Amino acid sequence: AAPPPQAPLPADGSLLEAVRRRADLGDLVGARLACREALAREPANALLNFYDAVLAHAQGQAAEAERAFRRTIALRDDFAMAHYQLGLLLLREGRRMPGRKAIAAAARIVHALPDHAALEEGDGMTAGELREAARLQLELR
Repeated sequence: AAPPPQAPLPADGSLLEAVRRRADLGDLVGARLACREALAREPANALLNFYDAVLAHAQGQAAEAERAFRRTIALRDDFAMAHYQLGLLLLREGRRMPGRKAIAAAARIVHALPDHAALEEGDGMTAGELREAARLQLELR
């Protein structure tokens, strides 16, 4: 069956919402295409780069995901979830030292936040949960 027709991306600044909507519906291919189109318009948007990374990773494209996570961090070095997700990706690939470094950076970023503080793009993860997850990852590896 042919995929459903894609509505054009809005031009009113809600590009990220269009990407999120498609991803939430499970349309990873459509979400990635929407993300790429949005990035063509806003290449310096850290959130769009983060979603590009997450979507690339979900599609098994680790090298593309790594590049997109690194672009995100270059744009916003204080983006804890970008550091954390990059670290997890690197650890899964057996790249222990850079993976540990990225996870430690995420923990440092959220160090001063209250335990209950929700993290940007953390899908409900709190600062306390990230600190604990980072501690466990760093102890295991």
